[in-house]
Amino acid sequence: MSELSHPLYVQNGFPPILGTDELSLLLKRKNINNDRCNRPHTLPVACIPPDTQKPLWITEDVINWLRQYEETPKHLRQLNVRIGAPTKAEQIAKRKAVEAINNSILSK
Repeated sequence: MSELSHPLYVQNGFPPILGTDELSLLLKRKNINNDRCNRPHTLPVACIPPDTQKPLWITEDVINWLRQYEETPKHLRQLNVRIGAPTKAEQIAKRKAVEAINNSILSK
């Protein structure tokens, strides 16, 4: 099977094994080697075969790594989510709602 007919190559346009040049194209970055040294947490895990010095990445692993960082669509995000204790206005509104429910139950 030639490299160009490999299923992964046909599926995403990249070879099944990536070098630094291909990875920089895929991630749209210029300094993959600098990132490997200074910010390794910003790259997928590389493979270094025996008797070689250059890192290689498996395309499927890189794509799976990228999928971990998919952004949630805006329409699915909760809007105006506050962290912390409710405001005084929220506390009063909740208390009035509970009192209204209790009054309607007692009046029946």
